[in-house]
Amino acid sequence: NSELEAMLLKRLGQSYYKIGKFVEAGNAFEGSWMAQKGDHEVYSLWGDSLMAQGRYNEAIKFLNLSLKYLGKQADIYAKIGYCYAKVADAKINKIRTEGASVRKEKKRDSIRRRDKKTRFEYTPARTGQHGSQIRQLTLALKDEILALYDQGIRECRKALFVDPNLSEEENHLNDVKSKKAQFLAWIEKAFGSEKAPEPAKPKKK
Repeated sequence: NSELEAMLLKRLGQSYYKIGKFVEAGNAFEGSWMAQKGDHEVYSLWGDSLMAQGRYNEAIKFLNLSLKYLGKQADIYAKIGYCYAKVADAKINKIRTEGASVRKEKKRDSIRRRDKKTRFEYTPARTGQHGSQIRQLTLALKDEILALYDQGIRECRKALFVDPNLSEEENHLNDVKSKKAQFLAWIEKAFGSEKAPEPAKPKKK
């Protein structure tokens, strides 16, 4: 019957999770929920498998659902806080990737200038334009990234409110606060008090 199927799939998911097969675990938890919509612990397990896959936005959704049905759980609040910080980290990595691309472009242009025998005509790099784009991207994402870190901090504090004895390793509060501080320091060093450009106003006809 459906109850037995749900239980077996849940156990299968837990077994997959223990051996590091997180995608298979997530599929099993999803199947368990589809078979018997009543075991709300599956939401938490499903969220754990998504976390392990690096799918942090989706993990937040299912971990919040588990809180809705299971009540206040310190470890789940802490996991949600960790996920918010990882989403912020991903946005910072996006900026770093764009920056690395610009540095490579500058290096290629420098080589072209030194290589007088090249058969290609040298054209000035658009690194200034690219640098401006990265600057705009960073400033545009700044508030969003800080909001994600702040939400992560709030969730970790909820975890400590529910269980003051939660270890630092389990809670992540200091780690999230440190990441936010590092990002603020980097922004201040790179841009000072500069703000993101205002969107252009539509022209009057």
